[in-house]
Amino acid sequence: MATLEPGSGRNDRGTILVHNAPASYYGEKPPAITPQLIVASEQYNRILRLVDGKVPVQVELNVQNRFTDTLDSFNIVAELPGTDKATEVVMLGAHFDSWHSGTGATDNAAGSAAMMEVMRILKTTGLRLRRTVRLVLWTGE
Repeated sequence: MATLEPGSGRNDRGTILVHNAPASYYGEKPPAITPQLIVASEQYNRILRLVDGKVPVQVELNVQNRFTDTLDSFNIVAELPGTDKATEVVMLGAHFDSWHSGTGATDNAAGSAAMMEVMRILKTTGLRLRRTVRLVLWTGE
């Protein structure tokens, strides 16, 4: 059993992408692990038309997983040292990785940019910070 969902048009060139649907799709109790696949809009709409026309539809899936990127992850760390309470740390953080359904802008370039802007402003003001301010941007969330 699998859940098929229509593509957004961005990857409708034969690429099948996994997708994580919110629990609200399933009501109170989500099912055990169910593959959720995004299929090209053209194929999804064809299946929908057949079902609407009361024509039986049978779909056979042969899903083969593979990694296309490196499995490495790393962090970026920046610090503005404090003065008399330098061992106390104020932590800022965001992740800068994304996923195939994210545009990158909101997942999470905006968060990363906001954290970097905070550090830039603190540095530019020339304020003597009592505590160390540390920024960490991470991948592999």
